[in-house]
Parts: sequence; C-alpha cells; structure tokens
Amino acid sequence: MTTPNQNSVSPPVSEVWFCFKSQTLFKLPSFLFLNLIADSRPNAKKNKKFDRLSCWADDLPKDQNDREIVALIKYLQTNVPWRDLSRFVTVSADSNAHIDRMWKGKRNTLASYRIEIHQKELPPELYRYEKLNQKRLERLFTAGELFLSSPSSFNDPFDCSFDEETRSAFIGCGMKSLCAERNNILMFSHYADNHQGVCLGFEPVQLAKSMSNQAESIVADIRPVWYFNKMPPIGFKSEPALCATCKDEVWSYEKEYRLFLAKSGSLLPVGSYSFSPEALQSVVFGCRATHESIAFVKSISRDIRHLKYYKALREPNQFCVKLLEIPKL
Repeated sequence: MTTPNQNSVSPPVSEVWFCFKSQTLFKLPSFLFLNLIADSRPNAKKNKKFDRLSCWADDLPKDQNDREIVALIKYLQTNVPWRDLSRFVTVSADSNAHIDRMWKGKRNTLASYRIEIHQKELPPELYRYEKLNQKRLERLFTAGELFLSSPSSFNDPFDCSFDEETRSAFIGCGMKSLCAERNNILMFSHYADNHQGVCLGFEPVQLAKSMSNQAESIVADIRPVWYFNKMPPIGFKSEPALCATCKDEVWSYEKEYRLFLAKSGSLLPVGSYSFSPEALQSVVFGCRATHESIAFVKSISRDIRHLKYYKALREPNQFCVKLLEIPKL
C-alpha cells in the first residue's frame, strides 16, 4: 500500500464521478464502494484492485482512458450493483434508469454517460465564516490563535453521531469547519451574523503545516466532508476519520472541509492552537458589515502585509453577491 505524499496535508483519496455529456451529475467517494464490497465479500481486501482504491490517490493516472482507470471502473461496476449505490444519492426516476444502464455498461448510453475516477483535490483556498467577535478575531490576527470547537456545539445534531459509540468518542475533540467558497450567501447568513460578519481565506497547506509540530508529534489534517442521503456503512472502530466527515446531503451547500489536530493517533481537545498568520490570504466583509467593523478588522490585521480585503455587494436583480477589492487603509 502506498503512503500519502509528504507535501500533502490531506490524505489524497479517490472519488468516482458520474458524468452526463459535459456535466458532472454527482460524485461518490471510493470508500463507499469499498465498504459495500467488503460487506458482501469477506475476502475482498485481498483483491489488488480493492487494495489500489484503498491507497492514497496522488499517483492515480489522470488520463481517464488509461488502462488502470478503465480496469478499476470495471471492477467497481462488477462488484457493486447500482441499486446499492442509489440509496446514497438523490436522482430522478428517469435519471436513475439511465444511470443504472450506464453502470451496467449498456452500449446505447455510453455516448452520453460516462464514469471517471479522480483524486479529490484540496482547493487553493479554504474559508471560514465568522461573526464579528472582536476578542476571537483579535487573537486570530494578532496572536495567531485558531479555536477548534467540539462537534457537540455544531448545529447538526447528527454530526459525528452515527451511534452512541461515535458520539461519545468525539466528545471534547476539537475540529475546525472550513468552506470551499467565499461568496456563499447561505454561509454568510448562517455563520457570519446575517452578512454582518467576515469570511476569512486560508491557504490550506500553509495553515496545516504551521499547526503541525514535528517535535511534539502533532499532525494537522484537512479532509473533505462527504454528503449522503443515507448514513454510509462505516464504523468508528475501523474508520473514525470518516465518521467525522460524513453528513446528510441537506448540508451539501456548505461545501465543507474539516481541520483536525492529532497526536499519536488521537484528536487533540477543544481549545486555541497556534498557526502562522501568513496562512491568511483574504478577508471578505459581508454585505451588511458596518464601516466600524471594517475599520476594526483592518486595524488588527494591518501587520499581515499580503492580506487582501474584499466587500461583498449585492448583485442587482440576482440572488448572489459579487466581491469588490477594497483598500487596506
């Protein structure tokens, strides 16, 4: 089995794309397929293709016509019926019939529908939506402290709570939720005080590396959150990280990633942890942020020279915001 790239802060895992013409209909993580295979085939883990998909994905061929990719897709099609997969996604009855035929390799659908396997890429920036909590923002910008919260304080009661064992295991563990978008109006509404707060942009590799401490064996890890319409077949004892990164698909608008700190295989507790402010790249002020709020944030972040500031503005006649870069002072 291969090991993760040493420059990676998130284990590069693979995902299966279901595509129609130029569109990607949905994506499913490889671990879902593998768990379904393992549940029905006791000796599945001895298969070389199973082992290959279980490994880190940073060396998977990018060419979808590569023989290895074609063989891996065929392996999944042969071992996982579409009826088992369809439980975890929401598609129309018409689409379900077409995808079922595609999954079985029916010729008359191959021209329009296709399946691909890709590495799940870490975005170049990840974002944190925050209320204008002056004390917390001041510690973040001036002291380089990032607060990791307990999942018990999150707004999803099912978060990290597949069962009682999972819920108990994550009590007191710290993690930070991040988002792949900086102009998400729902995120501004729900987490940035109804657009009065801020959205902080981080360079994820630099953030994680600055929070890792080799001398103390502390490792920072950033992982994507996966969304399903049914709890996937995973267990805490064998896959604790997945239990913390699987949510109901109603939360998919959050496009979430999660930051963890671990020491000797155990998650570190709730609390403030040091990071390099150099990992901060941008600040987006909500469309309702006041002049006083903007001036305060600029004042406490003035020593981060490369930091860029943006103001979210409502787009006329559209349900969206555009970002306008604003001066540092």
